[in-house]
Amino acid sequence: MRNRKSSKFKQIFNKNFINKIKQKFKKNKRKNTNPETFFQIKDKFYDLWKNKAKFKSKRWAYKMFKQKIEFKDLKQSLKETNYTPYYFGLWGFLVLWVIYILFFSSYFAINAVYIERTDDLSNIDIAYNVVPDLYGKPILTINKNKIIKSLKDLQANLNKVEISRVYPTSLKILLTSYKWEFNTIINGKKYLLLENGSLVPGGYKESLSSLKIHLEDEDTLSLLWYSAFVNEKDITALSIIKQLFLKNFGSLEVESYDYFPLEREIHINLVGKNTKLIFDLVTDPKDQLNRLKLLMNENSLEELVYADLRIEWKIFYCWKKDERDWNNIPKCQNNLEQIYNYKF
Repeated sequence: MRNRKSSKFKQIFNKNFINKIKQKFKKNKRKNTNPETFFQIKDKFYDLWKNKAKFKSKRWAYKMFKQKIEFKDLKQSLKETNYTPYYFGLWGFLVLWVIYILFFSSYFAINAVYIERTDDLSNIDIAYNVVPDLYGKPILTINKNKIIKSLKDLQANLNKVEISRVYPTSLKILLTSYKWEFNTIINGKKYLLLENGSLVPGGYKESLSSLKIHLEDEDTLSLLWYSAFVNEKDITALSIIKQLFLKNFGSLEVESYDYFPLEREIHINLVGKNTKLIFDLVTDPKDQLNRLKLLMNENSLEELVYADLRIEWKIFYCWKKDERDWNNIPKCQNNLEQIYNYKF
């Protein structure tokens, strides 16, 4: 009986308390139209209900009821608000920030350049002369073609230059030179003549043929290191004549080659025969070799001092002995001395 009375008392007390809260809430809501004041009152009532543990279930139901109302009001407010300017402003700020980081900040600025080579022909010390202009520049804005051109201007022997970015602040440059074609000695110093006509100092390959370059002034050679020294068309024709001669006259061993830049001629010196074969670098090399074949079919090169194949459809040659079996070598050598300044 006592429990029934207690339960009934709780119900009456609960009902009265909730009604009071509702009345006070409605009264304050009518007075306070400002959303900020409204939310302050809500929090105040929530704290009140939270401290009443006896009415927890009713407080929670009431809280959910008020949250539903507030959500509807907030949803309607969001629909009426235009947020487009804010979105554009936010995206604009992000774009400007990214541009600054990539192109103006020091985070992507070049502070290290590594240069490597695939052969022993390139000069890394010369290549590093390009590096100071790269420091501090944004790694994304570097002009690779401009860097390659600068490197090749310093070293004409470069055939291929590979540039790769190592993010965020480094560059890697790989140098590859043209292949070597001849050994040459000028003014007492050894050089390698490459397939594009450039000279590289200090190198000498035993497997290569020797080429003597007949210069007017050998003292200016020091200014031409790592530069295009021999006409590219001449070095191409020279290589073709060399390959065709070895292919068609493999039994004849070549001792050395003489190159005359002004005359644009190549002379082939045969081993043990004291014979010179004179070719022109301008006309068709195949035609000149065909005339040499014709000469060899009719005569032996053992008795030949020189054969001039430069003139189309003609062969000028000089034998060691004439038809009277006289020694003709001095006369033949004298011809070569007068024209090419050979010393015998």
